[in-house]
Amino acid sequence: MIDLTVLKQNPLIAAVKDGHAFEAALNSCVKTIFLLKGDICSVNSIVAKAHDAHKAIFLHVDLLDGFGRDEYALKYIKNEVKPDGIITTKPQLVKIARQIKISAIFRAFVFDNMSFKAALDNINLLKPELMEILPALMPTVIKRLSENSDSPIIAGGLVSAAEEVKNCLKAGAKGVSTSCTSLWNNI
Repeated sequence: MIDLTVLKQNPLIAAVKDGHAFEAALNSCVKTIFLLKGDICSVNSIVAKAHDAHKAIFLHVDLLDGFGRDEYALKYIKNEVKPDGIITTKPQLVKIARQIKISAIFRAFVFDNMSFKAALDNINLLKPELMEILPALMPTVIKRLSENSDSPIIAGGLVSAAEEVKNCLKAGAKGVSTSCTSLWNNI
């Protein structure tokens, strides 16, 4: 289960795509890391380093090289890699994650009314532990989604200023993911 008290204490999430950003996240004040890029050869040590630094780490399984996008990959990730959970844009992976009892964050891109409806339908159908919507710079959409679903919302994408983080949280997001390293120690 995803610990929402950690997000309440520190709602900023480090979204990392490379080793330099990962090291910066380990040495920052953030408590949660979203690993947005990785591969089958390095992910075990990355997760271990995050846990050694007392950071929760979620793997974006759609973007991990060397893994399939199926039940067997998720079982391997859960049992051998041992992250705190996964991130995916694929509804079927959220369903599998629930079945095998690994925390899942469902990620959706909202760019028009049709994608908003699809995101809301998926939230209400899948009931993910958390929902990440992108881009984050749309407080009205964050507010509408958070008011119309039971799943807590994380906002991500294009966040580069402290004021943007505050606006997302004010709109109802429980957390904000950003790859902007300058924010990781300033919120």
